[in-house]
Amino acid sequence: VRPRRGPGPPPPRAGMPGRCAECSGPATERAWDGNFYCDACWSRWERESSKKPQPDRLVPAGQNGAAVKPTGSPAPGKAQTQDARVTAASPKQLELDALEKAYFRAKKSQARINQVEMPPAERDEADKVLALFWGICDLKYDPRLPERDRVKVLELGDGQYSRFSHDGAHIKRCYDRVFSRDSCSALSRGLLVDNKKVTHDVFAKSGLEFLRPKQVAYPRLYTQGLAPRIREDFDVSQDDVVVLKLVNRTRGAGVVVCPVADLDVVLRRLLTPPVGPDFDDWLRRRASLDVLDQDFSSESLAEQELHWWSNECPIFVVEQACSSLPVPLGEGGGGETDGHSEHEAPGAECNGDAERGRAARDGDAEGAAGEVFDGTMRVAFALTAPATDQGLYRVQWLGGYWKHPARP
Repeated sequence: VRPRRGPGPPPPRAGMPGRCAECSGPATERAWDGNFYCDACWSRWERESSKKPQPDRLVPAGQNGAAVKPTGSPAPGKAQTQDARVTAASPKQLELDALEKAYFRAKKSQARINQVEMPPAERDEADKVLALFWGICDLKYDPRLPERDRVKVLELGDGQYSRFSHDGAHIKRCYDRVFSRDSCSALSRGLLVDNKKVTHDVFAKSGLEFLRPKQVAYPRLYTQGLAPRIREDFDVSQDDVVVLKLVNRTRGAGVVVCPVADLDVVLRRLLTPPVGPDFDDWLRRRASLDVLDQDFSSESLAEQELHWWSNECPIFVVEQACSSLPVPLGEGGGGETDGHSEHEAPGAECNGDAERGRAARDGDAEGAAGEVFDGTMRVAFALTAPATDQGLYRVQWLGGYWKHPARP
């Protein structure tokens, strides 16, 4: 049986806490006797552990750093008194214990990740792992917020429609080498990622609504009271922004980050398409424009109007605007900049076109000197089948990277 690590802080040894008790090298494991050991000494300690008496229960280290070993089974009253003393120990001590355990868990996880190597060459189709779904997850992260509010899941998506360019190129190469796709199974899981309302409802039903921005659905019909109703539902001021989304569009299509002050005007444009003579006038104005002067980027409200006017879904959703910790980007700031993500800065419904993205990555984007950018973390994963019919689906994480907008 693998010996258990004891609770409590590492005992000091010659002024070097956390060092191996045998060779004073960097320690990686802690045994129930309170001492730390490196990998080599740990293996030797395991072989000899059968000769050492195992305690009936674990107790924390003493104030002088030495491990306290129980001498026997105390009486019930005495045991309760000792447990009360342990429970009433310093909260700082308990916090240190939790940090220590988290450190070793993270170190073990990283060691396992480092042992995983990319396949030297693409596998034969018969040897590839069958992926029921290849997905992406876009996140916002702000460590300044309370722990429960730091991470927000903006959306789930199909990995087939993501470009995975620049810093994300290695993810597609990894997927193509290792996995094969089951198109039939993918169809049955497409609804979860293709419909933003369904995605939000599944999160809420699973008890994970705190990971999602607040979302409210409204009929896709303009009324004069719609904008005031949205302001009341989200409790926002004129200086705030909200995000308007079509339920069944992807890659930033139909996503409008709208200042609350302009909400009524924007809703009127998006929800009242021109009809009759107004439509004829719109077509003439559109045809008279020089095609080279037209703005087809997703940041153009005129371009987003086309998605809203042609959408067949009877509802749309409004979401709370979320942001990550702003970071400065200098020359070669890194991160993909020409993809599509949601909840970017006001006035930038998506990340922009490829030309501006390349400029941002080269440090030439607007505001690149001394300005900060709101990034989005994109994580890719593959969903594989369980080993048995009653087993759980497995999520294979393929990697992640930051996507930065072209403008601050």
